[in-house]
Amino acid sequence: LKENTVITRVTKGLEQELFEYTLTRILYYYQNVDYHLKNQQKNLWQRKLSTSITNKKVLIIGTGKIGSYIGTELSKLKMNVYGVNSSGYDILGFKQCYTFTTIDKSIKYDVVVNVLPSTPQTINIFERKFFNEVKMDVFINIGRGNAVVVEDLVEKLEANQIKMAFLDVFQEEPLKSESQLWQTNNLILTPHIAGVPNFEQLIESITTNYKRVVKGKKIEDVVNIEKGY
Repeated sequence: LKENTVITRVTKGLEQELFEYTLTRILYYYQNVDYHLKNQQKNLWQRKLSTSITNKKVLIIGTGKIGSYIGTELSKLKMNVYGVNSSGYDILGFKQCYTFTTIDKSIKYDVVVNVLPSTPQTINIFERKFFNEVKMDVFINIGRGNAVVVEDLVEKLEANQIKMAFLDVFQEEPLKSESQLWQTNNLILTPHIAGVPNFEQLIESITTNYKRVVKGKKIEDVVNIEKGY
């Protein structure tokens, strides 16, 4: 591409879709949906009360347009939301933001959500050292599959050091039928469907920017070529 080429991405509507996906998974865990489904299959009447998400600590890793939207909406539900971004800048609705190297590791996070883009710096960023240092009950990946070393995540799930994980993206897609992930306990997989722009969203994004170009105005959702997102 020529140096003056401008690349934009589609985010309209995706913020809400990815927020709903994230909230659904959080509620799935705290409402004990998996537990009751398994009991139903066994014809077993065994009560296990739900836990409110109020005051649960959520760490959103990647607080761009989508991550900040998810965090802000979760804070409206009375969750305590923390964030991670490139410089630790504060975001309205978040209790505290850190850089990846200054995360407060004294906090036990109830939920950690990855919303990072794929860059050379984020490949395999969630590996054994991270999972050892940042304590959590639930891990959700709606960012990029190559950010997670799945063998290390599986190790933590099998050791019950992470209670449940939800993955929507993977290093290789489609996920191979022989992958160990299919049989991993307390791991819920979805085939990269958390946020997919529909035709109307694509049209709105393209036409909005087209009108801005015609009028000489600043266009939206421009990709920073140097950063890669």
